Amino acid sequence: MTIQNTNTSPPQYPPHGYYLAPVDEISLIDLWNVLVGRWQLIVATTFLAILIATFFALTASHIPLFRATTYFLPPTDREILPPSFIALQGIHKEQGVEGEDEDPVYSLFKNIFKSKILYNRYFNENHLEKSFVEGTPTTSSREEALSYFYSLFRFKSVEGEEKSSLSIEWYDPIEAADWVNGLTQMANILAIEQLHSNINDEVHKQIQSIENAIALKRKLARKSREDHIVRLREALQIADALGFKERSKLKTIYEDTLTPIEIYTTSYYRGSRALQVEIETLQNRSSDDPFITGLRELEEKLSQLRAITINNTTLSAYTLDQPATPPQQPINKQNRRFIVTLGGIIGLVGGIFLVFILNFIQNQKKNSEKD
Repeated sequence: MTIQNTNTSPPQYPPHGYYLAPVDEISLIDLWNVLVGRWQLIVATTFLAILIATFFALTASHIPLFRATTYFLPPTDREILPPSFIALQGIHKEQGVEGEDEDPVYSLFKNIFKSKILYNRYFNENHLEKSFVEGTPTTSSREEALSYFYSLFRFKSVEGEEKSSLSIEWYDPIEAADWVNGLTQMANILAIEQLHSNINDEVHKQIQSIENAIALKRKLARKSREDHIVRLREALQIADALGFKERSKLKTIYEDTLTPIEIYTTSYYRGSRALQVEIETLQNRSSDDPFITGLRELEEKLSQLRAITINNTTLSAYTLDQPATPPQQPINKQNRRFIVTLGGIIGLVGGIFLVFILNFIQNQKKNSEKD
């Protein structure tokens, strides 16, 4: 006998769009239940973190840090060189300080800030070892102190402008401003000293060159005069042999048609009397300077070079735009509310993380017991 199934209803399927989660998928509801089940631990962890942050904000020693900055621009013509030097265009151009081209002098000034010589000199001359005391970063040797002092300063150029700046972050606002201003002044002194040395070297080179040129011109003029005397003596011998005591009429007639060489070779036509007088005059000449072409111009330039005097105290390699002043507010001002808030956030996140870890450990133990 066959038993028939009286249940004729169709099979049941989940509605369209319904997603049946796998058994091992993490459910947000399960995660929420885990957090709710251990809410006391989360609250306790957060409260403990807030207490620790509050205690730190109230009791931790806080050393304020101040930033002092000075700004400067390229120098003007008058600040770079005296008028007597600007008049000499040759040296002026080689030193790179003519008119609109002021960059070499200003670059020399800026490059000094990249050298440790500046900071070592300022450190030594102002006896700054006393500034490295308790409460500030300590060093075990003088070399380390110098290196630390050098690392405190920041030199940079303002983008798109000719302006540059020197800044420091230090614990004493007065010292910070004094150091920045003092280093700027010392950098200017070093730059002017270097510029002065370069100018003196260039002036000395040009003086030496002009003196050599003058000496050469005088030597050539003396040699030319001696050669001329030799030619005149030879002409005198010829004139005596021919009996020409006075100027020959033949020389006068054909004088305009003679070449320079023929004039020299026919000088005896001038007569022995004129030749003898010219020879004696040339021999008794004390100086050839009045007869040297271009000599007076060289002597004038030589006098200008020797008259150059540069007073370092009146020159400057930069234009001060804004000196450093002692800052009133520290850059690391303590915010107690921020510290407490951050502690609470860290405590909350840490509590949630701790709950998940404990839940994971508990689940692992249950699975191991079932196995």
